[in-house]
Amino acid sequence: MANGHHFAEIGDYTARQLLLFYEKSLIRRRQERAERTIDVSYGFNSGKETQSYIDELTA
Repeated sequence: MANGHHFAEIGDYTARQLLLFYEKSLIRRRQERAERTIDVSYGFNSGKETQSYIDELTA
């Protein structure tokens, strides 16, 4: 899991730690979805914008 967390340790977390972990997980998941949406959008648009985006990602 991200940030050094391990499923085996979650049972020992306090309620506050679990809440913080959950909130960070939601933020990370939403960011991944936003990035995927941008990627798909560029894929459908094609052309110079897409090539520029690919160049930016691979630089």
